[in-house]
Amino acid sequence: MSGALELVQFQLTLQFLREYPHRRRQSRDISRFDALEVERKTLDVRRRLLEFTDERDFLIKRIQDMRPWGDFVFSPLHEMGNLRFWFYVVPHRDMPKVAELGLPYEIVKKDNRNSYVVVISENEPEGMPVNRTHIGYQPRHVLEALLEDVELAIEDVQAERAYLTRWYTLIKDNIATLEDQAALTAALNQTYTRHEMFGLRGWVPQNRLPQLTDYARRHRVHIDTREAEPDDNPPTCMENPSWLSAGEDLVNFYMTPGYRTWAPSPVVFISFALFFAMILADAGYALLLGTLLLFFWRKMGASRAGRRFRPP
Repeated sequence: MSGALELVQFQLTLQFLREYPHRRRQSRDISRFDALEVERKTLDVRRRLLEFTDERDFLIKRIQDMRPWGDFVFSPLHEMGNLRFWFYVVPHRDMPKVAELGLPYEIVKKDNRNSYVVVISENEPEGMPVNRTHIGYQPRHVLEALLEDVELAIEDVQAERAYLTRWYTLIKDNIATLEDQAALTAALNQTYTRHEMFGLRGWVPQNRLPQLTDYARRHRVHIDTREAEPDDNPPTCMENPSWLSAGEDLVNFYMTPGYRTWAPSPVVFISFALFFAMILADAGYALLLGTLLLFFWRKMGASRAGRRFRPP
C-alpha cells in the first residue's frame, strides 16, 4: 500500500470514528494498539454499515409502496394462465383513460387524490396514464421480517463501531506521523541518490524554462526537460496582467483549477466586481468604499501585494 493511499485510509477511519456520537473511554496503552488492524476492522465496519443502511432504505421504500395494496402472496404464473398483475397509482382524473383500455382491472383503494389500480394482463399494458409501481415478488410480511433482521444487523455493526471508538485518540495522534511519512515518501519519489550523484524531479512553467536553463549552465548542472504527458498531473500556474491578478486570489479561495482546464481568473474577477457592485447598490456604501480606495491608493501601489487589488 502506498503512503498516500494508506494516509487516505486512516483519514477515513478517523472520520468514521469521530462521527459516532457516543465514544468509549479512550485507550492510552500504545502497546495494545495495532493501527493497521484497527484500520482494517473500522473500514470493514464502515462498508457493512453502508450496505445494511442501503438495504434498510430499500426495504422501507418497498414496504411503503406495497402498503396500499395489502399483504398477499402471488400465485404461480402457470396457475394464473400466464396473466400478471400490474400495479398503478392513478389520479382520479385519469381513471377514464384506464377504462378505455378495455383490460380487466380492480380498484383496491382510494384516497383524496389517487386510485390504486391493479390491471390484469399477460404483458405490461400500453397507454396507461402513469408508470407502474414496482412492488417486487415477495409478500409484505417477508419484507417486514427482512427489515427487522437488517435493523438488528445495523445495531450489531454500530456496537462494533462503538467498541472501535476507544482507539480514536491513538489514531488521531498517529495521523500526524502518517502525514509526515506520506510527505517524505512523495519527496523521495522526486529525488534520486546514488553515490555522489543526486537527481531532483519537479515542474517549472514553460516561460521560466530559459531562466532555469541558464541557472543550470552557470552551476554546471545537467538539466533534462520534457512536456507534460497526458497522464501527468502538474501543479497549476496562473499568471494574469497585474490589473486582473486579484482574480487569481478569488479563484484559489474556492479551488485551484486543474492544469488542463481554462483559467477562469479574468471572468471571476470581472463578474465578482459586477455582482459586488450590484450588491452595493446603495450610493452611500459605494461612496465610502471609493473614498477609502482613494485614500489608500498610493499606499496600495507601493507594494506588490497592494497592486494586486488596484489597477496600475
